[in-house]
Amino acid sequence: MNTYLSSSIHTINADKKIGPLKKFIWLITNIINNYLFPNFSSGFEIRNFCPEVNENDFSRLDLKSSLLRILCDLFWLKINWRDIKRELGDINILDIGCGSGQYGIKLQQFSDGLISSYYGIDNAFSANWEKVQEKHTYIKFRECNSDNFFKFIPENTNLFITQSAIEHFESDLLFFQHIYTYIKNTSKNILQIHLFPSAACLTLYLFHGLRQYTPRTVSKIVSIFTQINSYSILFKLGGPTCNKLHFQFITKPFLTERKDYREIKAEEYKAKSIKAVLKDLKSDNNTPSFYALIIHSNFNEKLF
Repeated sequence: MNTYLSSSIHTINADKKIGPLKKFIWLITNIINNYLFPNFSSGFEIRNFCPEVNENDFSRLDLKSSLLRILCDLFWLKINWRDIKRELGDINILDIGCGSGQYGIKLQQFSDGLISSYYGIDNAFSANWEKVQEKHTYIKFRECNSDNFFKFIPENTNLFITQSAIEHFESDLLFFQHIYTYIKNTSKNILQIHLFPSAACLTLYLFHGLRQYTPRTVSKIVSIFTQINSYSILFKLGGPTCNKLHFQFITKPFLTERKDYREIKAEEYKAKSIKAVLKDLKSDNNTPSFYALIIHSNFNEKLF
């Protein structure tokens, strides 16, 4: 693989079986990737994600999930889907790296039924797809990897999303170049929303995927779209309180005891998760748990 097709300085994928030497190289190169001028950014605005959140919002989330998943789902829940529909018209989603396809259902629920179609692509077939498609006719799936998905983009697509996926793409910049080509060849209003791990996830997720992201590496993504009419915003999700709780209940117990305290201390975990999320929502921090990148092209009005 040509390194210019990746935002990383290495090509080692920790999702695969790798030996001690490759694990060491993966760790060192990710440390370099994360902490070499990590705050440098160009071409986009950085904001804290700090919506008004109430008790009903938490009742719509799966509080048994990891803190990072809760933060991501809260983001999907709190973005203004009505504004998105007014800007885009019918919302037709392409989700690359969709896994089991659960976000086809989740986003319909979070948007209160505003999704017109959802098309999920993943490089590994999921036995869950057929069941989901039978029950939800607006959902379709296809097996395909992120390098070759371009030819399968439905022509009505106007919202590209990824959820915890691009850190697994060996050629993440090639992936975004494909989206750029699609946008360049159409005059349609196109929105992208990508959620991915921050540098903090190096110690929270351990050997996971190829990389984490920083404002510096996000700049490599955003620069692809500077030649078309676009604006970009990077939202910081969570912070040190969420990171600490994730480490205490998930990372550390797995390393030391091969256990998951979310199950052993379920009620305590739920209560502390809500408090951690609320505390980090109120603070301006430089150690986010996750990022959400917005890229909006050929827009009529800015959504964010």
